[in-house]
Amino acid sequence: MMSLVEEEEYEKEPVLVKRLAKLLMMSSNKKFNVVKLNLLKRNFGFPDD
Repeated sequence: MMSLVEEEEYEKEPVLVKRLAKLLMMSSNKKFNVVKLNLLKRNFGFPDD
C-alpha cells in the first residue's frame, strides 16, 4: 500500500508532465536550459527535486 505522501506525488505527476511538455512546445528548438528551468520552477509549480 502506498503511503499518503507517495500517493499524493503520484497524482501530481501527470500535471507536471503536461506543464513541462507545454514549455518544451513553446520553445523554438524543443529544448530548454535546465538552469533556466531551475530558476522558474516555482512559477510553474515544479517540485524542488
